[in-house]
Amino acid sequence: ARKLIGKGAEYPSQATGTDLETFIADKVMTAVEPRLDLTAEQRTHLQMVIEMAVGKFNETVMAQAGLGLFDYQLLSRQLGAIAGTAETRLTEFLDSQQMAEIKRYLAELTTKVVETVREVLFDQITTFLDLTPQQIERFRPIFREEATRWSSLLDRFRVTFEEFRGDFEALQKETRQKLEGILTEDQMRTLSETQQILREKIRDLISTDE
Repeated sequence: ARKLIGKGAEYPSQATGTDLETFIADKVMTAVEPRLDLTAEQRTHLQMVIEMAVGKFNETVMAQAGLGLFDYQLLSRQLGAIAGTAETRLTEFLDSQQMAEIKRYLAELTTKVVETVREVLFDQITTFLDLTPQQIERFRPIFREEATRWSSLLDRFRVTFEEFRGDFEALQKETRQKLEGILTEDQMRTLSETQQILREKIRDLISTDE
């Protein structure tokens, strides 16, 4: 995330007790304030919204961190949605010119977060494989192309399973309604418990977006 907050910037150590999200939010505020002519009240509100957005950005990235290969298309959409929510809140106290600057900045920030995640993953892979500098240079364009293709495949997989989950849950409900007049209360409970186990297994398969 250092690319987001400037070259040479360091995260606070745990010993300082400084909250990482607040630290990054402060860096974002430092970057965005020169673009705006803020009153003290506007600055306070902006700080709160930025801290909220940075926290959500962080949660969204970390939710996918265990995948090894990120679904960049999904990540970009999720971060875009967070930026959109922040923009909506900012319209309450920023004028149209200030909003135009903020929108540009949040769009840049979203792109940089996705690019930073991609670069971190690239560094991890090259370190793991112990690549030489020459191999790294040859590997970089291949990595970007293949990462984009895998991201597209993961996105299709996710959409397919989300549709399946919706159909599955609708069918569950329909089946229970038809059986309520046939099965006893204990049998219905047993059926519901079995369906819940199946539902959790499906949720585990697509839990990377939750």
